[in-house]
Amino acid sequence: MSLEKENIDFLIALCKKNNRAAQEELYNRFYKAMYHTAYHFVKDPMRAEDIMQEGFIAAFEKLEQYQGGGTFPGWLKTIVVRKSLHELQQHKLRSLDAEEQPILLADTTDELPQEAPQAAEKKLQLALAQLPTKYQTLLKLYYLEGFDYEEIGELLDMSYANCRTSLSRAREQLKAKLQVVENFK
Repeated sequence: MSLEKENIDFLIALCKKNNRAAQEELYNRFYKAMYHTAYHFVKDPMRAEDIMQEGFIAAFEKLEQYQGGGTFPGWLKTIVVRKSLHELQQHKLRSLDAEEQPILLADTTDELPQEAPQAAEKKLQLALAQLPTKYQTLLKLYYLEGFDYEEIGELLDMSYANCRTSLSRAREQLKAKLQVVENFK
């Protein structure tokens, strides 16, 4: 039975009945996006894959809790982000070498000088790597993962106001670091 063309709600209903084919189809539809979400945080392919797998396992185990109010991919992404943040917290990771993998915060590129995209991206990576881990996490959640202030506050156990203030400070520090990187060339 091919489930490739079925809608998500139908697949979720089948998954709630432990239908392995439906679980496999949901996995196939979203595993790449969830892997990239985890990778944005842990910067290690094997750990990102483990987190992604654990996220799917948790989602399938807790599927009865999914009420369908939001989108399933958003619900799943929240699980993967929480697992990624938990992993970072457990291992108290610091910023990894910014040159290992590119990070591009799409909404901040307007503030970058007009130059080759690779050069601008490298400067952004260098500036981002100099920020405290908390600020890096906030910027990644907001710009890369698309979470809003309330969602970030819930994920990081901060108030809405604290989240907005911290994200504003993170942006300001990133701008300042970008200026230093720009002047250092």
